[in-house]
Amino acid sequence: MIILIFIIPVIFVLVGIWGIVKLIIAKKKCTEYVDAAVVEFKIKHSSKGDSFYPVFGYRFEGVDYRSSSNFTSAFLRFKVGDQLGLYIDPDKPERFYCPKETIHRILFYLLFSGMGGLYMYLSYLKMI
Repeated sequence: MIILIFIIPVIFVLVGIWGIVKLIIAKKKCTEYVDAAVVEFKIKHSSKGDSFYPVFGYRFEGVDYRSSSNFTSAFLRFKVGDQLGLYIDPDKPERFYCPKETIHRILFYLLFSGMGGLYMYLSYLKMI
């Protein structure tokens, strides 16, 4: 019972915090602006349905790159051909930070953490 009340919700909180920390790190490392376009979608199939992840194409220092977002496009409604700006890591140009995804990612991670925190709080109140 302790596992359900405390450990699992703590994992939710920590995963949410880790997601925000990763976003901050990416923003600090990805300093080079590039013009990019959505060139295709990577599709991941699951029992809950298909998820579509945009693949961005861009050029940096004369080399063409194609990098996939790990954030589903359902929130942003990207379409093939959409133009946008990305910030890339000059040391690892395949890594990028997409400003258009930022608020959606933050909300997702806060919601994820909040669910764990709320469950923990309500479980604690039940124990009192």
